[in-house]
Amino acid sequence: MLMLCFFLNNAADDELSKLTKSAPRIAYVKAQRPYKSKADYDKVASYLRWSVNKWDRTFKPNYKYRYHFDLDHVLPKSEFRLVGLSLHNFVPSCQICNQKLKGTRVLGTGGVPKEKLSPSSPQFDGEKKTEFHILPKASVKAGRLRPTLNPQDYDLKLDAIDPDYEDFIRLFKLDERYQQHKRVALHWLEMKYKYSDARIRMMEKSLNHRSFSFTRIKSDIFQEDLYGEGSMNFSKLRKDMLK
Repeated sequence: MLMLCFFLNNAADDELSKLTKSAPRIAYVKAQRPYKSKADYDKVASYLRWSVNKWDRTFKPNYKYRYHFDLDHVLPKSEFRLVGLSLHNFVPSCQICNQKLKGTRVLGTGGVPKEKLSPSSPQFDGEKKTEFHILPKASVKAGRLRPTLNPQDYDLKLDAIDPDYEDFIRLFKLDERYQQHKRVALHWLEMKYKYSDARIRMMEKSLNHRSFSFTRIKSDIFQEDLYGEGSMNFSKLRKDMLK
C-alpha cells in the first residue's frame, strides 16, 4: 500500500493516464496529494531529506531526469477484466520485475490466496513472513574475522517463514538476485558484532556528554535516521542482519 501511495503522490500526468484516461479522475488524484505547490513539496522534502531538485525530476514536463514507473497489473488484465483499471490492482514496479520476471503470470499457486501475495493488499505481509540469513560455506576457515573481505565464503539466503511466500521469492528470483548484494549483508553483520551494546556503553562513558547518549551513538552508528522508516534500499536486508 505504501508503494501505491507513493505512486499516486508522485506520478506525472502521463503515468497517471496509464491508470485512467479520465481527466477529472487524474485531477482528483492530484488534488488529494499532501503538496499542491513546490513550496509545500519542499517542506516535505526538507523533513524527509529529499534532494533539492526532486520536484523537477518528478513533475517538470520533459525533465530528462524525471522518475519513471512501470505499473504492474497484479492480476493480468487479459484474464481479470473486472479489475483491469482498479487502482488496487496496480503496483509500481521496476522493468525487470514487471516485464522480464512476472509478465502475465499470476501470483499464488496451489491454493495460496492471491490477495495475500499482492503488495497493495492489507493481507500482504512479506516483510515479516520472510527473513534473510547469512550462511557460511563448509570451506570457511575458523577464526576469519572480516567476512566482507571474503564474500565468496558465504551464501545469502531469503527464507519464507510462511510457505505461502515461497512462490513470491521464486517468481522474482530474489535469492539469486540478492547474491549480488551479499557484501551489504556482510557489512551490517560485521557492524553488529563490532559495535555491541556493551561497546557502545563504553563509548558513551568515554564521551561523557549529554549530547552523546547510548541511543544517539547507536542511532548514528547504525544510521537509524536513514533506515528507520524502511524506505531506503536494502532496509529489510539490514534489519534482518541486525536482529
